[in-house]
Amino acid sequence: MQTIASILALDTVMRGEPELLLGSERLNDPVRWVHVAGTRDLTGLLQGGELVLATAAIASPTAASARNFLEALAQEGAAALFVEAPDSRPEYDDAARLLQNAAAQVGVEFPVVQLHREVRFVEITQSVHELIVAEQFSKVERARQLHEEFMNLSVRGASQEDIVEAAARLVGEPVILEDRQHRVLSWSANSDRALEPWTRHEPLEEVALELHWIRSDVGVGGHHWAQLVIPLQEATNHRDEEWASDAVLVLERAAQALTISRLAGRDERAVVQRARSAFLSDAATTAGLSAVRRRELNVRAQALGLGSAQRYLPGVVVLKEEIPQAAEHPSRRYAPGERQNQEIELIEHLYRTAAARRIPLLAATTTSGQVGVLVGLGAVAEGTAARAAEDQTLAEIFASVDMTALRIGVGDSAVEAVDAAAGLAAAAKVAHTAASLISPTHSFYRTVDLRLHGLLSQLAEDQRVADFVEAELGALLHPVDEPALELLTAFIEAGGNRSIVAREKFLSRPAVYARLARIEERLGVSLEDAASRTSLHVALLAREISDGRTSPS
Repeated sequence: MQTIASILALDTVMRGEPELLLGSERLNDPVRWVHVAGTRDLTGLLQGGELVLATAAIASPTAASARNFLEALAQEGAAALFVEAPDSRPEYDDAARLLQNAAAQVGVEFPVVQLHREVRFVEITQSVHELIVAEQFSKVERARQLHEEFMNLSVRGASQEDIVEAAARLVGEPVILEDRQHRVLSWSANSDRALEPWTRHEPLEEVALELHWIRSDVGVGGHHWAQLVIPLQEATNHRDEEWASDAVLVLERAAQALTISRLAGRDERAVVQRARSAFLSDAATTAGLSAVRRRELNVRAQALGLGSAQRYLPGVVVLKEEIPQAAEHPSRRYAPGERQNQEIELIEHLYRTAAARRIPLLAATTTSGQVGVLVGLGAVAEGTAARAAEDQTLAEIFASVDMTALRIGVGDSAVEAVDAAAGLAAAAKVAHTAASLISPTHSFYRTVDLRLHGLLSQLAEDQRVADFVEAELGALLHPVDEPALELLTAFIEAGGNRSIVAREKFLSRPAVYARLARIEERLGVSLEDAASRTSLHVALLAREISDGRTSPS
């Protein structure tokens, strides 16, 4: 990881005879990127963590401008400021004093460096970016190696002891596998001392926090059955951030391998799951079914474990294509086989929860990334009371499930299981449409909840809708101009406010105005006209839903 200190040591920087004016205590702060300031107004141009390069003419021509410039950098989250103020230029003699005084007034803490000789900013930028890109490539290569290492263990059917041992070898520290009650399940070689906290019956959570233990949950979705732990012996033994980051990656890959290994022992359950999936497929439509066939399907449902109930409610769970992460990390796509594992974990969790609450349930995978559910209901209610009762039952079954990673569509309840199963197709359409919503508003969606999204979803296969999309957006679709479509979508969702678009897209306002003007010209409409924006909004939603139907998961 590149820091202010490491960048100061570069030849391209040393040629500028750098002098640290302030911020010596933060020289080890990381640098994410380099930005050359060509203007004093950097609003929306930085994302945080950048090293900013500027001339004294930009940064400190006057005391007021120096103060405003430093204050703006602090607000934008800059990591440091390097100011070129050559000794050969008498007009810059006061640059250091102006910057130091301004920093004291504003309360700036990040490093500020004066370059006493002229330098080529492009050379500094290139040298730093090369180092950052090389580090990123190294991390990608390391991730690939770890993936191969643990994938090979999974393919060979390695035991959990072998997987734990491999993790310990890769991090150079003892690794412990414990269950959710902190009982040791497995440990690596030479872990005698590392196991001491478990033998003393201490509050392990407090010990882990105090000594900065590194941990990773083992399991899929919201169900974790174990945890991998690197039990560091002293608070000062957590090495550096790069090692800790690599150790987390190793534990995550080891946790995946352990999960796959555990799932591999579930073949007998897979037979039952296939039978349940076959029932949901056979009962997908009730049109033209004879009384004998209907009775046969209802008997199959009972034989597969669906208990008796007054009514049955169909629901479909759609696993989103990407897995949401913590706020500081982007969503990531599923690794090979990971989504199937999550489907299995979800189904087993639903069965455990339903059994504990004595709720009749039949759940099975209907297609990749999609789980069909039939839920038995108790007393029959009417109107809004019926929905409240249904949602309460669903909430009990889906308790402790991470709802951010999935969407649930609900159909109409029916007296017989076979009729409820026939409603899964409609529930699936609702779930897939709900999965395209950026901001979820419900835990369980019905057609009435989707409003315009729901209507367009039902009409998605109508050629007239496709013709409408072509008429409204054709100029941006041949070829597809995704940046323009994304900017247009952001503009409409911002209610036509260009300033909001500029802030969210990290663009200058003039750039947003210019790009939207080009879009107006290409489409031949005015974006100031409310009717035009409404038509474009509908067309964008219809296109989004149409793409979702092509690849619904």
